Amino acid sequence: MSFIVAIDGPAGAGKGTITKLVGERMKLSNIDTGATYRCVTLAMIKQGIKLEEKEKILSLLNKIDIEFQTKDGIDYVYLNGEDVSKEIRSKDVNELVSQVSHIPEVRKNMADFQRKLAEGRNVIMEGRDIGTNVFPNANLKIYLDATPEERANRRLKQNEEQGINIPYEEILENIKFRDHNDLTSTVAPLKRAEDAVYIDSTNMTIPEVVDKIVEEVERAKVESLYEVGLPKYLQHDIDQFKKGLETEDHLLDCYFDELYGSINSAYYSNEISKKQADYLRFKYLFNREDKEI
Repeated sequence: MSFIVAIDGPAGAGKGTITKLVGERMKLSNIDTGATYRCVTLAMIKQGIKLEEKEKILSLLNKIDIEFQTKDGIDYVYLNGEDVSKEIRSKDVNELVSQVSHIPEVRKNMADFQRKLAEGRNVIMEGRDIGTNVFPNANLKIYLDATPEERANRRLKQNEEQGINIPYEEILENIKFRDHNDLTSTVAPLKRAEDAVYIDSTNMTIPEVVDKIVEEVERAKVESLYEVGLPKYLQHDIDQFKKGLETEDHLLDCYFDELYGSINSAYYSNEISKKQADYLRFKYLFNREDKEI
């Protein structure tokens, strides 16, 4: 069984850097989904394929091979056996990748590829639709955000470190263009999943963001251990109780009693362990400031 952490957010929000650092600390395989679209874009550019040439694009998707490798702590991306780690960050690719990623055939092909990469692995994956489209049932969803200006500054520094020379104004314009395209796309648009943890990193340091997400990953790991495979009636009562909390339903006391009884019933009938029962009681019932026990 896989453990999936999905990090979504706009271009330049620092998803790549944060994902790599969290992955290293939590021993999660880092899959750079953005690089997959960049590889397709680069392949199209090299073969002179235009956006409107759908048949050629479909043919191309069946011929390219994308591979990720880590050597001495450095991540490398290979396209058909060639190291393109730097080339996929070039100006030509930057100007086209957003439009390529909006092509339905490309989106579907890459989403399927990304799911295969994660099979049977504990992974952390970043992109724009990981928690809403690629892995809607991810164990943890994060929406990482920052202002366009801050994202442009970060991308400028990243490019400088990689020897890529693109002016700040051009980067900011490209980021705003990407934002518009991603948010208004009819194909897997950028949006925050309802159950995603929102983090505005504009005024946060990288270590602070990493610490925050690591804390959420640790919480999600506990939940995946104790909240997977619950009896249907117990899961129903948990969902009902959660809805009652969100809406301040006047029947909340009844939901409380029902959930308390369901947890006990599941435990005494050996459908859940004592640790699971204790965890569920504490999380949903006894760890509430609004309820006196």
